[in-house]
Amino acid sequence: MKTIFKNTKKTYRRKLLATSVAAVCSMIFTTSVSQASDIDIYQQAKSGQITLMFMLDISGSMGGDSGYTDGESTDRMTRLKTAMLDLLQGNTSKKIERLSDDKVIGLSTLGAKVNNSYYNAGAVLIPARRLDCTFGATGCLNMPSNGKTQRQILIDQVNSLTAYTSTPTSRSYAETVAYMMGTKTSAAGSGFSYSNNETKIGDKSKYEKPYSLTQTNDVAKCSGQGVYILTDGDPYSDGSPRALIRQALNNSSFSCGGNSDSTWPCSQALAQELLDPTKNPTGLKVKTAMVGFGSSFNSVASYDPNKTQAQNLAAVEASTANANQKNAAKLGVLGEGGWYAGKSSKDIIDSVNAFINNLSTTIPSVTTGSPTIPKDALNPAILQDDAYYQQFQPTPDKSYQLWTGNLKKYLVTTGGILKDKKGTAIVDADGKIVANYDYWAEETTSSNQSADENTVGSDAFALRGGAWSKLLLRTNPLNNPSNGVVQRKVFTNRIYTNGSFVSKSDELRQVKPTDLTDTNYKNDEYRGYLVRALGYNIDAATPPTSLDNLKTAVEFRQTGAVMHSQPILVTNKGKLEFNESTQTMGSTGREDYVLFGTTQGALHVVKAGTSGIAGGGEEVFTFIPNEMLVKQKQAFEKPEVTSGGTNQLFYGIDGPWTAYTEYVVDGSGYLTVGDGKGDQKGVQNVYGGLRMGGRSYYALDLKDIQNPKLKFHINPDSALAGTPLSYMGQSWSKPTIGFVNWAGKRTRVMFVGGGYDDGYESTSYDQTNKKGAGVYMFSAEDTSIQDGNNTIAIKAGELLWWSSANATTSIASTKSGVVGINSPNMQYSVVSEIRSVDRDGDDLIDHVYFGDLGGQIFRTDFNNKEKTIGSWAKAPILIFDEHKANGKSPRFYDMPAFSLYNNNGSIFAVVSQGSGNRSAPLFADSSYDYDAIYNIYDKDVARTDLYNYDSVKNPLITKNIKVDNVSGLRLINDDKRKDNTDGKGNILYNAPASAHGWYYKFTDCVTGYGKCDSYKQQTEKVFGTPIALNNKLFVSTFDASKDGLAGDCGAGVKGASLMTTFCLPFGQCAAGDVTGTTHTMIGAGIHTVTVGNGNSSGNGGSTGGGTGGVSSKLSSASNYCIATGSRVTITVTGSSGSGEQTRMCLVPQRWYEKL
Repeated sequence: MKTIFKNTKKTYRRKLLATSVAAVCSMIFTTSVSQASDIDIYQQAKSGQITLMFMLDISGSMGGDSGYTDGESTDRMTRLKTAMLDLLQGNTSKKIERLSDDKVIGLSTLGAKVNNSYYNAGAVLIPARRLDCTFGATGCLNMPSNGKTQRQILIDQVNSLTAYTSTPTSRSYAETVAYMMGTKTSAAGSGFSYSNNETKIGDKSKYEKPYSLTQTNDVAKCSGQGVYILTDGDPYSDGSPRALIRQALNNSSFSCGGNSDSTWPCSQALAQELLDPTKNPTGLKVKTAMVGFGSSFNSVASYDPNKTQAQNLAAVEASTANANQKNAAKLGVLGEGGWYAGKSSKDIIDSVNAFINNLSTTIPSVTTGSPTIPKDALNPAILQDDAYYQQFQPTPDKSYQLWTGNLKKYLVTTGGILKDKKGTAIVDADGKIVANYDYWAEETTSSNQSADENTVGSDAFALRGGAWSKLLLRTNPLNNPSNGVVQRKVFTNRIYTNGSFVSKSDELRQVKPTDLTDTNYKNDEYRGYLVRALGYNIDAATPPTSLDNLKTAVEFRQTGAVMHSQPILVTNKGKLEFNESTQTMGSTGREDYVLFGTTQGALHVVKAGTSGIAGGGEEVFTFIPNEMLVKQKQAFEKPEVTSGGTNQLFYGIDGPWTAYTEYVVDGSGYLTVGDGKGDQKGVQNVYGGLRMGGRSYYALDLKDIQNPKLKFHINPDSALAGTPLSYMGQSWSKPTIGFVNWAGKRTRVMFVGGGYDDGYESTSYDQTNKKGAGVYMFSAEDTSIQDGNNTIAIKAGELLWWSSANATTSIASTKSGVVGINSPNMQYSVVSEIRSVDRDGDDLIDHVYFGDLGGQIFRTDFNNKEKTIGSWAKAPILIFDEHKANGKSPRFYDMPAFSLYNNNGSIFAVVSQGSGNRSAPLFADSSYDYDAIYNIYDKDVARTDLYNYDSVKNPLITKNIKVDNVSGLRLINDDKRKDNTDGKGNILYNAPASAHGWYYKFTDCVTGYGKCDSYKQQTEKVFGTPIALNNKLFVSTFDASKDGLAGDCGAGVKGASLMTTFCLPFGQCAAGDVTGTTHTMIGAGIHTVTVGNGNSSGNGGSTGGGTGGVSSKLSSASNYCIATGSRVTITVTGSSGSGEQTRMCLVPQRWYEKL
């Protein structure tokens, strides 16, 4: 439709607008936030110890003047001894607390002194033991029977130190390491014979490594280990340490780099070798700190933990110190313990405490998760101010295979802050969830307020709250399980048929307590697990045979973790009302529900309640697929009974789901998914997969929310080898639902990626098996097509079309059956949601975009005017190719953003895709490239001849684009991101419309939630679909180097998330625009940005959201627009920016014509 009737009455426009708002509800999606096998970021508090070896310089120069006149003794050795004694004894006048008893401390010397003779070697004088160790105590190896504690032994040893030896730095370092490794040195320069016999095993043939390093894996891997070196000057009498280091590490191939065998190359190489647990005999990471004592270190820049390792090394190199002082400082930087200038005893104490804090790991456990603000199918013009927070309790230190969780509802308030029903912000300044009462939480009662968390009415029960607290369990009344009302509706597709129990693909049944005695179901091996799901704490493996046992069975209340299955809003009824004064669309009489999956293996639908008002959360039904019982039946028992640990974690229904809604008007003027006027029928279907829980996709009909119907079950596990479904991997894709003309008939379809190949759990995986490659299109409804006079029925869930390197190309004249297109480049797993694009406003999908885990991005074009299905789809186009060998390709886990722009009449799209290894979020490796946000200018998608272009005269432009900064994507750095001029006021883009696009690498660490010293390639990864909104791009990233809410092996969440913004389309902003400088912290853990309501006037006006926007406006559309309010990006810690004003308009033109 191109004509706008200008004389149409205003009231008709409003009715048309309201009707159209309802009409566009046919495809509603929440922001895609699928996460990968990322459970390694969730870390529970474990017992562990700090083991620290002090290696102190006792060379003759330590007796000299320190060069400082600050009231302390100028003698360096005296200053050192004062500091060590303050650490061991404490000093109240200096407000210094002594080291705690649990610290494991040992002492070695740089240089060896025996019987007033010195040797050019190191010596281990005191073995590392807990400071409270006494003779005979557990873990206190070789303690003397003199009644002294380890602390006193160290104090005595420190008091006896004198400055006497040479400075064999690297030899002494190797000797200290040999002790920690439990090995022995014997090469030239060995100090083994000069070391205390208490440091050696019984026959004195080698060192006995500290007891703290011989614990179980659970303890050892959560401990911190370090070597603290203090030296005052240049190495002396320190030649050829390589042989000693090889013996210390028990590694004959250790190299100092090339043929080097001198102090600093070997010491620095050793420090880096100790950081890799696979390269030293303890299997543990050992850090090294360096303290330079004396004025010769004055010019060396202090170590800054907020800088990256590269930046700290550069600062050291830039100093005017001599080479030895620089190399000493570099040793500490490379050893990740840091380097410190020791001017005074206080400096030494501070450096020791900083190093111990660096090694410390114990943090209390936390509950963690991410908020989701679902889009509204009934009224997409407005986003509700409700956030649904999926939460779970990680227990990686336990052997549990099930993590439990909850879903809670909060209000999004001013500034994007999430608050509970009492008005309390739910997270603290660190991003940690605080005690709160969500909108679904039960009220407390005076009689039960102090009871435990399993008692309704208790404060503890209310604090746990959420959907968990609203579960209605067992029967009412409790003493009548035979005929009482079953309070929890549990449906399954495990059905007794013809003498056996089968998995139905189109039928559900309700589970009842009477299944235990039913003629058929009493023989079902899984009956006990299903009845437990009703809320009865019974023996699932051997359930009772009499219903009388259920009368006294205690309540079983449990929900699995809500990890990656983001909640979606399902609205079955409501009325739209236009507010003339505010020019906004409102709604009343709503029937809202929230759908989400859990790792327990259940799909839940609960009542949402009224926005902003306490209430809701009651479960309407739960769906438990048969395959969940077969694969993980123990998920319906308490976690304590499972024993597989995180390596066999239950994932259940952990995939993201999608709702497809069609409303009709009923007799009361309400929009409904049920029966409307005349013979109109509404639609409410939901579609989703399992993610790491399996390979299946399911669809449910929720028109009658109390009695769901199973529309289909796509089951690749049952597919015959060599058939299309047999190549599918785990069902990670959030389904994309839309319409195409299939055989000339408008048909609802579902697009998904081929799936996940779990080989990608390895960071170096180089896929060759093509598992999960390509894209699949299934029918999303029962329909039929015509082949001549023959009517061919098509069932919902039936495969219609696919493209992959596994596929065989169908002949162009194909009129029925499955159509395939072989795409030889589609060899790698596709796990994201598929981006669909409608080019001409006819509500048909004309293009799809998606990336794969092999560094490639594709576009596929569909000609919906073509009635022959064999010719309907064009061969996929590889628009971007950054594939690399040896598994080092950038990985694309998320759906790309899509936005359109007009450059002097030439239309192009910007396809924005971020890379990041979501399967291993903590992975970082300097041999890989940095992750990036890639923005490809698609100059072909808007071509009017796209379906019939001449490949010789008018070939495609956007094809096989690479990163090369000239003819491919061009690099935008931070300087260019924040300034789009040449410095003289003239607009100058690094990647103008004439280029193929731009990319930005994440190479700079942002301070907060930890240090930057371990920031390197692939440390910061793009997680989540970028959001293009009003000519701005919002990109969320995860920085694995951050401590998050824990240390290296503490409880809670490792790493932290950030948001970076860019100006579209060219990636560069005007000077002074804050968009070009934002790279800010969101919070600990993995969080992505979503779009929510703002309360600011904003500064924008183009269409936006997850699919991006168009950079021009149409004044002719003003009578067909309603304000949709200010939009802001929302994260767990609040909103970003002042808000972008948006509108929803009826624009009766094709976008390629409008632009």
